[in-house]
Amino acid sequence: GTTVGPYVFTPTANSAVINVTDIQFRLLGTGFTAGNVTINTACASGTQPGNVTIAAITAATTSATQNTLTVNAGGSITVNGAINLKAANGAGLTPGDHLSLNAGTFISVGAFDITTTGGNPTATSIGSNAGNITFTAAELISYPGGGKINAVGGNAKNSGIGGNGGNLTMNVGTNFDGSSEEWKISGGNGAGTTGGNGGAISITGSTGITIPGKMTAIGGTGTAAGTPGDVSVNDGNAAVTTGGTNDGIS
Repeated sequence: GTTVGPYVFTPTANSAVINVTDIQFRLLGTGFTAGNVTINTACASGTQPGNVTIAAITAATTSATQNTLTVNAGGSITVNGAINLKAANGAGLTPGDHLSLNAGTFISVGAFDITTTGGNPTATSIGSNAGNITFTAAELISYPGGGKINAVGGNAKNSGIGGNGGNLTMNVGTNFDGSSEEWKISGGNGAGTTGGNGGAISITGSTGITIPGKMTAIGGTGTAAGTPGDVSVNDGNAAVTTGGTNDGIS
């Protein structure tokens, strides 16, 4: 196949399997030019619904360009291991990569961490930005275990602003069930100047939302703190209730 991205995997038969290393090498640029990776389940000759199971993925990028791992499933997406798209620490800018999961039915994540943090420079430099994380499911998103989400900007070294936190977006057709652990998308710390800005958090679920144990989107520290990220939670109910269907949201 091609050695230059973007890279698109599309099945030609039922029960297709993609090796994790095939994804990692293309995101990292190992034997390939680093680029975006997209996995589709649509198959003209297939008879299966297009469910995807993701094992652990680790791709600590050293690239100055942010790439995106996208999974488009006609059916469900089940995450059975940690997804680590954070940046490696390096002399220059090393931002975290983006993650986008899109399911025709549901997304289920076990007690696993998802990480897209920006790298911390080893030489004088500003902090690197974190990658964005986007989940979209026609039915539900279930992340009920102890998994953390980390999309924090990198800290500057010696002189420079901190990196910005990534944006976290969860869009679901029915209900959303968040994990019991912290989801953190704060800005990185500045060195001799301002901190990075926090990323934005947006969670939409038309029939109910269970908020994660803690969500943090503060600005990084510095001579002045970075701007906190906006937090938006929309469960489709217009009226606030007590002991009812829309408790605690205004």
